Amino acid sequence: TSINMMSLFGFILALGIVVDDAIVVGENVFAYRQRGMSHVDAAIAGVKEIALPVTMAVLTTMVAFVPLLCISGVWGKFVRMIPIVVISVLAFSLVEALLILPAHLGRSRPQTEPTVMGPLQRRFKGVQKYMSGSLTRLARQGYRPLLDRAIEWRYTTLAIGVMLLLWTYAILRSGFLPTSFMPVVEADYVTASLEMPVGVPVKSTAEAIAQLEASAELLRVELAQEFPDATEPVIKHILASVGAHPMAASRHGGDRGRRSSGASHMGEVSIELQSSESRPIDATEIERRWRNSTPRIPDAVELTISASLFDAGDPVAIRLQSANVDDLRLAADELKHRLEQYPGVIEIRDSFRGGKEEIRLSILPSAELLGLSLQDLGRQVRHAFYGVEVQRIQRGRDELRVMVRYPESERRSLSDLAGMRIRTPDGDEVPFDRVARAEHGTGYASIWRSNRMRVVNVNADVDRSIANSNEIMNDLQTGFMDQLLAAHPGLQYELQGEQREQSKVLTGLMRDFGLALVLIYVLLAIPLRSYS
Repeated sequence: TSINMMSLFGFILALGIVVDDAIVVGENVFAYRQRGMSHVDAAIAGVKEIALPVTMAVLTTMVAFVPLLCISGVWGKFVRMIPIVVISVLAFSLVEALLILPAHLGRSRPQTEPTVMGPLQRRFKGVQKYMSGSLTRLARQGYRPLLDRAIEWRYTTLAIGVMLLLWTYAILRSGFLPTSFMPVVEADYVTASLEMPVGVPVKSTAEAIAQLEASAELLRVELAQEFPDATEPVIKHILASVGAHPMAASRHGGDRGRRSSGASHMGEVSIELQSSESRPIDATEIERRWRNSTPRIPDAVELTISASLFDAGDPVAIRLQSANVDDLRLAADELKHRLEQYPGVIEIRDSFRGGKEEIRLSILPSAELLGLSLQDLGRQVRHAFYGVEVQRIQRGRDELRVMVRYPESERRSLSDLAGMRIRTPDGDEVPFDRVARAEHGTGYASIWRSNRMRVVNVNADVDRSIANSNEIMNDLQTGFMDQLLAAHPGLQYELQGEQREQSKVLTGLMRDFGLALVLIYVLLAIPLRSYS
């Protein structure tokens, strides 16, 4: 584990526990010194008396952090650094408190002070004596009477403790103190990922990317004027890509990562920023300004702007699934409309992507009387317009396929399809419009299924300065989602993205926390010599 934000947090978390161990050992040795024992005897007696309780106290604390080691998923990879550091520090603190500190306290020290001291030494010695006397008076006159009273009124003390615990729980459950599962870790770049309708030419995507580049350039000029004294520009470089989402693919997983393969309808613009140590403005603020200054891009299916280094998925992500495709799309539209009513919810989108235009063939009842099937119809239309392989010719090292199909002049328009003649199993030929019907339609760019049912994911981002994703999801599940399921029979939903990751983490924590409690109970029963 390297020294980073999470491991340093682990060090800070363990600091107070380490100090507690040293205080307990040092105070007990000091108590024996006050009885007249020598330094060595006081150190030995003091450590012997509390070695077992201190050891068990440290072990129970180490066990309490073990559940954090077992968290799975993206968040588990980061939070795992905290228990690694804390458990390691506690193990070393046990060695220090029981071996190294007593060795220091057991050394003989001179009992007499030097008679000649300078003014600075005298002043420091006076401050030292004043602080020592003040702490002693506070312990004897303030803390000790309060401790005696708390022990005497032990049931009242216990009731106050339970009340504070319930009060803390109520604050968390009421939403008065908002909570966030995954903190925003700013990156040194801001990325805008664009997705146009499937099948658009590269030229259209490039024109849309040019608009994003232009707004980024305007933002660069604005920041340069706002921070003229910066050692280097706030926006260092701007990179545009057409045909892929390279930066988004490296940052996000899940559906967005799978959609990041090259295609003419994809594009991306990335802004490289000044390093976070010297940057005079937050990356999230640059993200917000870029989003507000970017004009609406016509025909854009999805446009997301992000300044986070990583995430566990979108803050709002709901997967809808149903056997009825039309009902599924209608439910997704209703859910997106509901999300638009929440302040702070931005970049609302779904995973449905319309494909290219196509011609859908359907067979008439009269064709079935002639012995034709939809398979026969589709095969003959394919052979006529695409071709059927009739021969392969070897020419040197190459193999040529010979395809037979209608001449180019007879396969240019729908009228050519309407004038086509379909051969029946008996060998007769009938006009196309007597046995089939052709309709214009739009295909699907991709089809997503889960448990043999069609699914559509509805995702959205949340401006954390305005809204809280947990509160939004709780409000959705307590009212609107039940109404949506009732209005669309057969519809089901499940949480995805950050909410799914949070649920997995909390479920795993509760399971492992129970095991940790059992281990702590066993460790406490050893020094107390009692199961009760």
